[in-house]
Amino acid sequence: MKESKVIEFLNNNSPSPFTKKTKLVIYKSNNQDEEIINNLIKDIYNGVIITKISNYNVCFISGKYDVLIKDLFITISDDIGYEICVHDGIYINQDLSSDDITKYVNIYDRCKKAPYMDIADMQLNSTKEDYFTLLDIIKRSNFTYIYKDIQTIDIIEALFKNNLNVLQTSKVLYLHRNSILNKIDTIYKETGLHLQRFTNAFLIMQIINER
Repeated sequence: MKESKVIEFLNNNSPSPFTKKTKLVIYKSNNQDEEIINNLIKDIYNGVIITKISNYNVCFISGKYDVLIKDLFITISDDIGYEICVHDGIYINQDLSSDDITKYVNIYDRCKKAPYMDIADMQLNSTKEDYFTLLDIIKRSNFTYIYKDIQTIDIIEALFKNNLNVLQTSKVLYLHRNSILNKIDTIYKETGLHLQRFTNAFLIMQIINER
């Protein structure tokens, strides 16, 4: 993925360059620290492009994604001596327009901030005016995989009916407990949301109910 293609897409709404699933990360720091932080991010992640949208640093990370954003920015904050607000955001795909991405960053700007926010935190801290716009963007980005897999939806719905109890869900569905745990792990890898965290499960439930 070339930086020029991403910039052209964002500025001119040209065809999407995101042929691979790409993680979006948003952060803001003091101006004098931006170059250091950006270079560190580029050293850690392969295939990262960083640009500015609405005074935020927006990182597009494609390829292998081993180091957790939260852990990385805790380390960076400790090193530079102040806490950086960072958002571990949606996955970009070809279904999203440049306008969707700009809207997403602007919604984040209007959120009540915390040092670290995932997409479930962002949804809970968004304004009433932004809530359903944000829900639609999340649904069209992170849930492409889930909508294509009926078995995954069945497992999610069974987990909700059984208060996210894995053992009880496995009995109801006649599946091994490890099969349920493996599916939960796959959902996390595909969406960035973990079913056994309350805020994450709440967002997943909203989206599944609206399909």
